[in-house]
Amino acid sequence: MRASASKSCHTSTYHDARAAAVKTADTTVVGGKRDTGYRVGFRRLRGLCALFLLLAACMVCAADGAQAPGPVMLEQGTDQYLLGLHTQHLEDATNSLSFEQVSSAEQRDRFIPNKQATPNFGFTRSTYWFRFQLHNRSALEQRWLLEIQYPVLDEIDVYQIAPDGAVSVQHSGDLFPFSQRAVKQRNFLFNVPLTQGDEREFLIRIKTESSMQVPLVLWSTQAFLEKNHDEQYILGVYYGTLLAMLLYNLLIFASIRDINYLYYSIYITGYILFQLSLNGLAFEYLWPELPGWASRTVPFFVAAGMASIVQFTRSFLQLRANMPRLDDVFKFFLAFFLLVAMGSLFLNYQLMLKIGTIATLIVSLCIFFAGFMCWRMRFKPATFFMLAWTALLLGMAAYIFKTYGLLPKIFLTEYGIQIGSFLEVFLLSFALAYRFRLLQDENEHIQHEAAETLEHRVEERTEELNLALDELSKANEQLKELSNLDVLTGVKNRKFFNAKYEYEWKNALREKYSVAMLLIDIDHFKQINDTFGHLYGDEVLKQAAQTIQKNLKRPLDDVARYGGEEFAIILPRTDKEGAANLAEQIRAQIELLKIHFENNIVPITASIGVSALTPTESDDPEFLISSSDSALYEAKNGGRNQVKVYKKRDVPAHIGTPN
Repeated sequence: MRASASKSCHTSTYHDARAAAVKTADTTVVGGKRDTGYRVGFRRLRGLCALFLLLAACMVCAADGAQAPGPVMLEQGTDQYLLGLHTQHLEDATNSLSFEQVSSAEQRDRFIPNKQATPNFGFTRSTYWFRFQLHNRSALEQRWLLEIQYPVLDEIDVYQIAPDGAVSVQHSGDLFPFSQRAVKQRNFLFNVPLTQGDEREFLIRIKTESSMQVPLVLWSTQAFLEKNHDEQYILGVYYGTLLAMLLYNLLIFASIRDINYLYYSIYITGYILFQLSLNGLAFEYLWPELPGWASRTVPFFVAAGMASIVQFTRSFLQLRANMPRLDDVFKFFLAFFLLVAMGSLFLNYQLMLKIGTIATLIVSLCIFFAGFMCWRMRFKPATFFMLAWTALLLGMAAYIFKTYGLLPKIFLTEYGIQIGSFLEVFLLSFALAYRFRLLQDENEHIQHEAAETLEHRVEERTEELNLALDELSKANEQLKELSNLDVLTGVKNRKFFNAKYEYEWKNALREKYSVAMLLIDIDHFKQINDTFGHLYGDEVLKQAAQTIQKNLKRPLDDVARYGGEEFAIILPRTDKEGAANLAEQIRAQIELLKIHFENNIVPITASIGVSALTPTESDDPEFLISSSDSALYEAKNGGRNQVKVYKKRDVPAHIGTPN
């Protein structure tokens, strides 16, 4: 009744205001002469009064609409009910309220009427409770289905309260195996028995690490089956097309070995898995009994898919040749998304998803910019690349605008992302084919020229080939060098350390000389990260690595990032005393570092463990590492910012040049 009263209030006020506006809009020219001034003023005043009445009526109706919503009346002939505007919600910031507490009279007064068609509270650590009532006034349907159309929610408890006070509860969420769902469907479905004249109250508890979006829809069984049939058909065509394009591009890659087709195939694979995870089909069909993995797939495939499209963009647009500086930016994005993909498997879900989402927006704009600039440079394949990326962005924009009510909910907006991605996949495949055709035309042109001036062209090509081989050789050397470097600090990485350690151990065993090791740990690094942020922590690691590197004077001495905030130094032909002296020198230099944060200088110190020995056949190759690690822990337990030498075994006298 409140809804109808509100509607009639709006309607009557609208007609009154419109009539007043029509009267106000009467012509002020009569018989070719202007009406008198006071009549014009009176009419303007009357129009303002009508406008004021309209605004006042809207405010009254809005105030009335803010009251608690009444029961949803189920009528004969209506098979679908959107429940968002009929619900009330309660935020439980403590995550401690029970059903008994929430259903009490005291807590009921705290529920707030929802003003969104789809309740959306973004990323939150709170638990949310939703309440609404259903009254089957005249519908003949006796079995209804309550659907929550967001399949990545973690925990869902649906309480149904009968008029006699009897309570039934159903549990669901993507933290539970798929087999435990009452209705096996990608979205969350709950059985609602509601015979004619029956009335029930519902309390729904939801807690999730994903975005708190709760699209609630009540369906008759027949209507849901019809909707699900159409939906499955559309999704089948969509995913079938994507799989066909994936197989097509893989076959092309296997045939012509163009690396662009491989990058593009990896991108399609990542995008398919992302979409399957987002709409619940992956959990339903691929890993139904792995809820732990299922709850991590969305941020993982977001990052993995973006890493593949970044690499594809670099290769397809030939950014290294066309825009070298932008290519460096894309290299950073590639490494960043790979790190986010790995981090999403272990770190906080919300954090990783937020980082991945923001980075995806930034990189999408950068990809659009790169395509536009290459198109302006008259790089022909960029034309279809721009069309493909524009189609995807438009599809995403249509879906977002529909979500926020800026566009109507029609087929093009409801499936905007799917339509945009379908066009993108098709156009990018066409772009690859067009690029291949251009390469073929170029090769044919070269062959034609070679037929005319064969000897001259052969000499030129031979020279170019030699230059290309030289560049390839240099690139391989650079790639080999880069593969041994830690991206953040610039020193050697763990892979290099393992190979170096194995070599020095075998060499020292064969030639009978002492080899020493230093394990260096930045003190309180986790506290530094938590207090000043990861960017500052990264700067601490960079400067510490540079300081350690500067103190190594011999060519054979190498420092590597051992892991996290730890560094390891291998010192061939060095005894315990020489290693300890070098360790103390490094410790003192790190203590003198001046690393600024805002207007403060944050002190940085390091603890160092030292060990040395001349290996024998009976020694375990891991002894030097474990003994250095023991000395490091002794230094940390002894108060940090100090050097400790492993003393549980006498080390033979130094052979060679001390450090």
